[in-house]
Amino acid sequence: MGAYGKGGKDFWEKVCLVTSKDPNLTKGHVKHLESLLIQNARKVARCTLVNGTAHDYINLPEADLADMAFFLEQIRTVLPVLGFDFLRDSTRPAIQPKTQLAEPQESPLFVLEVPKYNIRARAQEVDGEFFVLKDSLAREEWVGTDHSYKALFNQLLEGRVLTPAGSGLAAFSMDHAFSSPSAAAAVISGRNANGRKQWILEGTSKTYGDWQDEQVSASTGQSLD
Repeated sequence: MGAYGKGGKDFWEKVCLVTSKDPNLTKGHVKHLESLLIQNARKVARCTLVNGTAHDYINLPEADLADMAFFLEQIRTVLPVLGFDFLRDSTRPAIQPKTQLAEPQESPLFVLEVPKYNIRARAQEVDGEFFVLKDSLAREEWVGTDHSYKALFNQLLEGRVLTPAGSGLAAFSMDHAFSSPSAAAAVISGRNANGRKQWILEGTSKTYGDWQDEQVSASTGQSLD
C-alpha cells in the first residue's frame, strides 16, 4: 500500500483495522492497547517492528485495564484467522497425548553448522513452522549487510531469545519459530543465508530443499493414486 498524503506510511503492504462496538473507548484506551500490542509483537519476534514506541500507558482504572487485557486476547485470537500471525505464540506446540485426534506433525531434525565459528544449530519443522531448538548456537553479532533479518536478529537479542554464550556466540534460550528456514539461517549466521541449502537433514548430506521437494513429490504421487 502506498503512502496516503503527507506523512503516509509508504512501507505498508497490508493493513488490519481493529474496531469495537463499545463507544466508551478513549484515546487512553487506544494508546494502552497500542503499547500492549507492540510489546507482544516484540516478545513473539515474528515480525520486524518499524514502530518501536511502547510506552506504558497505565493511567487507567483497574477495571479498564482488565477490559483492555480481555480486548487484547480477542485481537490475538482473531488476527491469525485473518492471516496475520505476528502476534501468534512462537513457542513450540506441545505433543498432545496419544488419545488426542490431532498431533503436531513433526519433520526430521535439520542441522546448520559453521565450523569456522563453532556454530551448530538444530531445527525441526512442526505443523508447517520452522523451529530452531533450544541451546542451538548463533553468532553474537550481525556481520552482514543491512537487511530486515538484521532487525529480527536484534529483536531476538533484546527479547533474550538469544543470550550471550561467550567466544562471540549466542545461544537460543528456548525453541523459537521462524517464518522460513532462510530467516532462521540468517539469524544463526549473522548474515543473509539460503536456508534451503544450508540446513542439512541430520545424519545425511541432503539439504532441507531436497527433503522438502521429496515431501511435495510424495504428496503429489499419493493424491494421484
